[in-house]
Amino acid sequence: MGARAKAFFSVSAIGLIVLCFWLWRFMPTQGWAEIDFQAEKWTLVASGWSTLLHAWPILAAGVMLGLGLGIGLLGVLFNSFIDADQKSEIAHLERLVKESQEREQQSLVLAEKKLEQEFSKARDLYERAIILQEESETQVGKAFQMQKAAKAAQEAALQDVEQAQFRVRNAVAAAERIKRKHHA
Repeated sequence: MGARAKAFFSVSAIGLIVLCFWLWRFMPTQGWAEIDFQAEKWTLVASGWSTLLHAWPILAAGVMLGLGLGIGLLGVLFNSFIDADQKSEIAHLERLVKESQEREQQSLVLAEKKLEQEFSKARDLYERAIILQEESETQVGKAFQMQKAAKAAQEAALQDVEQAQFRVRNAVAAAERIKRKHHA
């Protein structure tokens, strides 16, 4: 039950209490009289609360009319209160949905930014890896060239050593021939 319905029923209860208090003070001053048209005379039949026993047809009609109007009015008011409460609840839920959608949109934007940053980092790392691979291939190529140059230098050195040894042998042989020639 919404706040408006509670307020209405509170006011209705206070009104009913005021009506009962008023009736409590009003009924003792009332009476029921009957008229004799032939004698043109009024006869007091009842006074105070006992008047209600004699006025039951009027009381019943009043109660039925009051209940009918009251129930109809209460139904209309209750429906309007329920409609107002439902509209208020719908507005509240729409606000919650809108806030949720805004948070979702913000989360999507944040996730897209983060994804873009991660993609950018990955792209940078990939480019760096390509550069490092190219540098590595260049270094490997240089190492192979240096190895080839070292082998060539080693082979040239071996040939130089062999030639030097050959010359040494030739020189030793020539020296021995000269020595034999001089000793002979």
